[in-house]
Amino acid sequence: MKSLKAKFRKTDVNEWNKNDERLLAAVEHGEVDKVVSLLSKKGANAVKLDSEGKSALHVAAARGQTDCLSGILSHGADLSVTDTAGFTPLHLAAKNNHVECCRKLLQSKCPIEAVDSSGKTALHHAAVGGNMQIVQLLCEAKSPINLKDVDGLTPLMLSAKHAHSEVCSTLLDCGAEVNASDNTGRTALMLAAESNAVFEVEVLVRRGADLSVVDSDGHDVVHYATLSGNSETKTALLAALNKHQLLDPKLTKSLQHDQVAKLSDERITTPKKRKAPPPPISPLQSSGPSSPSVLTPSSTPASYKGDTPRRFIYKEDDFIGAALKEEVEKLHEERNMLLETIEDLKQTVEIVTGPELEVKVEQTAS
Repeated sequence: MKSLKAKFRKTDVNEWNKNDERLLAAVEHGEVDKVVSLLSKKGANAVKLDSEGKSALHVAAARGQTDCLSGILSHGADLSVTDTAGFTPLHLAAKNNHVECCRKLLQSKCPIEAVDSSGKTALHHAAVGGNMQIVQLLCEAKSPINLKDVDGLTPLMLSAKHAHSEVCSTLLDCGAEVNASDNTGRTALMLAAESNAVFEVEVLVRRGADLSVVDSDGHDVVHYATLSGNSETKTALLAALNKHQLLDPKLTKSLQHDQVAKLSDERITTPKKRKAPPPPISPLQSSGPSSPSVLTPSSTPASYKGDTPRRFIYKEDDFIGAALKEEVEKLHEERNMLLETIEDLKQTVEIVTGPELEVKVEQTAS
């Protein structure tokens, strides 16, 4: 049956005619009367695919041409037809945030569970776009909430990844699994943390996201929060943990360690400079009491040959002393910066956790 249908579509493409071309152009320009006329009088086919794999029906849905779409629907178009990318009209309307087109297609019984070539439903595309109205329409029409695409991503994971907190809440209200994981073991919380989606992290933790889950590489949510490079995300995790009494000492210690490292990096922007090694010792320096004297017209008499090495050794000691003094000064500066970092961290932890949690940062520093 499928092969027969495919042959039929291929034949339709080959039979593309002027009326089909005019219908496609009329839809692109929003010429409703012309669309209706071509469908009713000229026998144009709204679901016939052109050489680029699109039909008048798909163009109307993708471009939000609501009136043209209504005209096409009134002539009984097949809404299960897909373009070359596997998109149904509902996929395209949801993907491009056209609320009214989605509404009309759902009213006309467009298949809501259909998936495109990447395994996504219209709800997956709506979750990426973050359009609350479309998400609500699809949820009310009983779109599968926890269906995974070819990468194992659910609509909730995609909404968390793209930082749509309201969509996350709506999907959770409709039964989305908060701890579902994709093909690599990543959860919605991990994806939100990696994307700097602070509000989404808070929503997911509040709704029961498991912070102890690790992906297929053994990485937890702290790893993904660190990848984001955003201290706000890590702070949100700490606050959420403390607020909902889910505090894991190991997790908290890890987050605090990351905070110390972050603050230290901000204060110490250049690596510690090392003093250059002393210059090579000249033959005159290296000569000792047993070394033969080399006399030149300006040479020191043999009876005073011991004075020269002592004079050079004194200068070398003076050089080493200056280098040590400079090193000590640098260590004092670094100590002061570390103390300031600890004070900043104390203030951050007090803001985040309140008086209930004692954080002994001095132990971490030592």
